[in-house]
Amino acid sequence: MLIENVKNLYLSDMAVKWDEENPEPGWQSALVLKNVSDFEIRSFSGRQGLVSGSSPAILLENISEGLIAESKAEAGCKTFIQVDRAESKNVVLRNNYTAKAAKPVSY
Repeated sequence: MLIENVKNLYLSDMAVKWDEENPEPGWQSALVLKNVSDFEIRSFSGRQGLVSGSSPAILLENISEGLIAESKAEAGCKTFIQVDRAESKNVVLRNNYTAKAAKPVSY
């Protein structure tokens, strides 16, 4: 899911489950926020699209004033959250369950 150019976003109780039997070669991140401010993501669950892929489950680019809380990396997750730090600011990551992610957060 790509969300772009949004202010005041609230997502809650979202899970992304990929089709393991018929994967698409272009699958990447489950959730991508680009140019998003004043946002809150709660109770998200997922991983990257391809088990062998290197995309993060959640990709954040040019974001500000946000919260990601009570979210969960699913089995096979390489990187749970990747933040493009150069253009991103004031983001809080709180109480996320990342034990199944090889890398919880990347900046």
